[in-house]
Amino acid sequence: MEGSTDAGKIWRENEAQAGRKKKATEDDAGDSDGRMKKKAKLEAKRKLSMVVMGQPESGKSTIIGKMLVLNGKVDSKELQEYEDLAKANGREGGHLAYIMDSEPSEILMGGSLELGNANFESKSRSFTLLDAPGRKRYVQEAIRGFYEADFGVLVVSASEGEFEKGFLECQMVAGVETLGETREHVEFAKAFGLSHLIVIVNKMDTTMWSKDRFDEIQDEMEQFLVEHGYKEDKVVFLPMSGRDGINMENNQEVCPWWTGPSFFDVLESINVAPAGSPSAPFRMPIIGAREMDEEAGEGTLLFGKICSGSVRKGDHFVIMPNQEYIKVRALYCEGEEVDRAEAGDYVDVHVHIPRGHISTGCVLSSEESVSRTKVFLADVLFLDRVKWVIYSSGYEAVLHIHSLVLDCKLVEVQIGWPSPCAVDGSRGLCRIAVPEHISIEEYEKFPKLGQFVLRSAGLTVGVGTVVSTTDQHHFLAPDEML
Repeated sequence: MEGSTDAGKIWRENEAQAGRKKKATEDDAGDSDGRMKKKAKLEAKRKLSMVVMGQPESGKSTIIGKMLVLNGKVDSKELQEYEDLAKANGREGGHLAYIMDSEPSEILMGGSLELGNANFESKSRSFTLLDAPGRKRYVQEAIRGFYEADFGVLVVSASEGEFEKGFLECQMVAGVETLGETREHVEFAKAFGLSHLIVIVNKMDTTMWSKDRFDEIQDEMEQFLVEHGYKEDKVVFLPMSGRDGINMENNQEVCPWWTGPSFFDVLESINVAPAGSPSAPFRMPIIGAREMDEEAGEGTLLFGKICSGSVRKGDHFVIMPNQEYIKVRALYCEGEEVDRAEAGDYVDVHVHIPRGHISTGCVLSSEESVSRTKVFLADVLFLDRVKWVIYSSGYEAVLHIHSLVLDCKLVEVQIGWPSPCAVDGSRGLCRIAVPEHISIEEYEKFPKLGQFVLRSAGLTVGVGTVVSTTDQHHFLAPDEML
């Protein structure tokens, strides 16, 4: 696999965070012909985003670090710096994790605290890697990764007791079911439409590469994934030692019973449906915004992942729900100015509009038909989480939909029988209200803008899809349903 540098998503983290420094490895950085060749190469490759998830201590950050080393993202000098950092913090041998988790707070906590990102290439594909925090208190950051991704990579630990802690630890505390992180991550992945999963059974070296242990974990996980709607042909299980890189590029003959593909082989061949049609109306939820550098000129850079359609320099768009009209002054992908970007691309859009007029969750659109609503109708599945709770008119939660996070309230609930309320485990139509205008879409038209989760008191209580962005749906009265 070939290395490629990350231009740095400044609104997520500055260049110093988590080792995602912009490497100056392009000898032809000042050569316009070299830049044009690099641009053409990137544009020719299929672009995919993957979210890497896993319970704390699963070895997720170490796997990502090793991936970036093998892909030329980290040179020998930088690697030595991480080794010194790990040694200074009493984690000698754990330096690979610091490539993504090098902030003081992450070193102190021993893991990712925010959504990290990096870019790399294979022979025919260009990947954006999203590192989702594993700890429950940082779920909000992780959810953004699930929304943005095209497929998921789930890391579980084969070490004795560690898989069980992340997967089997379901306890009732004060009437609330506390899930292991592995289970919750699968639910997020399914809620945001990630139909393809690569399940890495990591730390196989601690089991002496036991096939029995691998089969045990695979059997447990397969049953759980099928119960959550995953199809067996869209899930791949891989044994691995992330620290040593075994079965990342190749098996290295350490695990003789494994005759399947390596992780990089799977990445090269995974068959994921396109993120959206380049010919569809343009939609890009805004993830972040920042002022242009003085040297680059005036204006604001809007950052996001294009959900559908395409954009060119000079296009005229509208920012919803603000109804602000803009002209695209320039486009940047991975720090390089480009002429065009399309569905699946992460892009910086240069516009002349004050940053204060833009907020995360706004949608850049080619037309005004994108909704502007404070009430919408949704199909909601209430999860079996909180016992003895009735979901009825007035119930409050936090809504996570595309790049938006805001409070919401159930205005009306209707299950498949004459009932104005729902309980855990039930599913029905809900009218949901938010305190300010937002722009979302019906799931059938724009899936990435119509999938959401509801959370309350640190728990995911519901997952759903937007049925209608208008408030015109007629709820049946009990006598009409009989």
